[in-house]
Amino acid sequence: MPNPNTRPADLPREFAEEAMQLVSSMIPTTALSFYFLDPHMHLKGFVGINVDDTINSEYGAEYWKLDPLHPRNFADSEELLVCSNTTMPYKQWRQTIFYQDFMEPRGFSHSADIFFRNDESIIAALLTTRSKELGEYQPEELRLMRGAQRFIQFSLNRIYLPPRIAERQYVEERYGLTQRELDVLESAMAGHSNKIMCEDLKMRLPTLRTHLHHIFEKVGVSGTNELISRIFRELSDRDHRMEVE
Repeated sequence: MPNPNTRPADLPREFAEEAMQLVSSMIPTTALSFYFLDPHMHLKGFVGINVDDTINSEYGAEYWKLDPLHPRNFADSEELLVCSNTTMPYKQWRQTIFYQDFMEPRGFSHSADIFFRNDESIIAALLTTRSKELGEYQPEELRLMRGAQRFIQFSLNRIYLPPRIAERQYVEERYGLTQRELDVLESAMAGHSNKIMCEDLKMRLPTLRTHLHHIFEKVGVSGTNELISRIFRELSDRDHRMEVE
């Protein structure tokens, strides 16, 4: 969950933007996207550079499952970096539905995805794409990306995840929320609209409303604004008590 001392939209956006800026400073790219994954391999929102929200939304809703570099294809491996021009021959890559229906119409030709793991599970990914003019990823560039992967994964696991996990556990224990309800709460606290929450959490609006209703009952509030205010205040008080102790 977002740190109560930070604006809701800043996390995980702030972390994602810094990670993408690091990679883009090391290798030439056309566009980059960063997303988090839940334990069920559902996307939890995109942050992009040189790519608009429409493209990210279309990718997450329609094309992600067709992507040969989809994280689920590497969940049982130890891969940390997968690349279109090393995973398969370029001719085969160009023949995939994903390339023909998603990549090519948007001016993308090559893709390399960096995976970030906690223990053995993929928890986030950074996608880089290139136009045909930029050419394939070269061995030295892939080496640089692997170096960035180690630093970003270390930061993710040491800086971002621990407070988020602790905050989820605190709210779970205090109010008896399920993991899915915690996902909904986290998305609401990030300032997302119901439409974005449904897209991020891959659920229908009636299901989302049911989860919110259950959360309201458990927390003892009447609406989303009151819910967010209550949880932020409690997390802030919790942090203050921990500092005093």
